[in-house]
Amino acid sequence: DLLREYEHDVTIDPLTGLYNRRWLDRMLTRMMHRYGSGGPGLSLLMIDIDHFKKVNDSHGHHGGDAVLAGIARVLKEALRETDLFARYGGEEFVVIATATEAPGARTLAERLRKCVEDAHVEYDGKRIKVTVSIGISTWKPLIKEDHEALIRQADAALYRAKDQGRNRVGA
Repeated sequence: DLLREYEHDVTIDPLTGLYNRRWLDRMLTRMMHRYGSGGPGLSLLMIDIDHFKKVNDSHGHHGGDAVLAGIARVLKEALRETDLFARYGGEEFVVIATATEAPGARTLAERLRKCVEDAHVEYDGKRIKVTVSIGISTWKPLIKEDHEALIRQADAALYRAKDQGRNRVGA
């Protein structure tokens, strides 16, 4: 059906098979609206592949694409069934950790960071290893913030993690 094909094309990232930023923005807005009057909070994890430009410089853009797809698989396998996962753009991914307060989000983020650190991606006969930095923001119902504020907070936490040396979690 043409409509279903169109919906797929505008919400799925073709390289990783993950949802894209457009889907993420809509889903996050819906979830915050749904839980805005009470219920579980949620946390947002902004994940960035460290030194990704070096991967592209060393292995070419096809190597970079292989790393993006491989790291997406590693992260997806490490997530819980209730987590929502999307490619935000470039070398950034976002996890919406539903019904997850700050301590649980930190535990999840640390597990994801370690999974990537322990993994490698095979490309052109080579093993490529990368690390990720992760920023966390947490939203609680009844707090009057929009989804963009939550993303900005996670992004700021991500850049603090990068400033502190990369391959770490910031909140």
